[in-house]
Amino acid sequence: MTSNALTEAEVTAHLADVADYFENANVGLVLTDKDGAVRRANTAAGRLAGWPAGSTRDAGADDQSVRELLPAAAWDRITATTAAGHALHNVATTFQPTGGPAVPVVLDVNAAPDGGLRLVVRPGLSAAVPGPEGTDAYAWHATWAQADITPLTEAVGDKAAEAAELDDFLENIPAAIHKIVVPGAMARTNQTQLQMLGYQADPDQFLGHIATEFFPVEADLVVLSGALLSGTIANFPTLMRRGDGSDLPVRVYSTVRTINGEWSNTRCFAFYANAADAADSPAEGQADADHG
Repeated sequence: MTSNALTEAEVTAHLADVADYFENANVGLVLTDKDGAVRRANTAAGRLAGWPAGSTRDAGADDQSVRELLPAAAWDRITATTAAGHALHNVATTFQPTGGPAVPVVLDVNAAPDGGLRLVVRPGLSAAVPGPEGTDAYAWHATWAQADITPLTEAVGDKAAEAAELDDFLENIPAAIHKIVVPGAMARTNQTQLQMLGYQADPDQFLGHIATEFFPVEADLVVLSGALLSGTIANFPTLMRRGDGSDLPVRVYSTVRTINGEWSNTRCFAFYANAADAADSPAEGQADADHG
């Protein structure tokens, strides 16, 4: 969706929609400069990085650098791989916040056209939600709550430009997204999701279709459907059905957006369970140990 020829009210509504998807995701979302300096990041990324609450919303903070958080070998691998035109998936590493313990994370990374990085950061979880309570996944779930993004969108001067930047980020991150709306239809997706399932040439084979068409394991579907009614999914292993009829192992994260207390839509992310399944992985990625 673009903001061309939209009314001011439509631009504002669209900005609220994409800002909510970005800010209230239960995975970390980060856009950096080429040197790793953070341009923008969401709350989940800030929690994993140990940044003060709210600071990740302000681009250009001198003390916010992904490079400074990562082991040198991980940073070198990311920059070399993305410079060669590839993405990395399921990179198990750590963030080292200043003055705190190392935090296990799993990264999916690709490069923006200007050489900056788009990162999707998951906590390094051993369990999943839904699943047994008292696990690391439930501890991560407990840190999430829907934030009111109205103050963020109202403070923006050029709302159309802000929406376009967020649209571009969500469209091109190396993790699949799908927004589900009533009555369970896929209302938004991105290039990674379409490539993952083989719908790049015909997105209408995905968009508008009921989400259950793409999740073939009935037992998992029952669990996921119940979770989407009540709130959160984190690190849940399941299969997604491709356009050619084959099934792809994925890990799913999602939260539910509510407006005025009413269920509105999901903010779903799907990740390759096996990095080698991703067409944009480098050949050597097949030898990498996959997370999960």
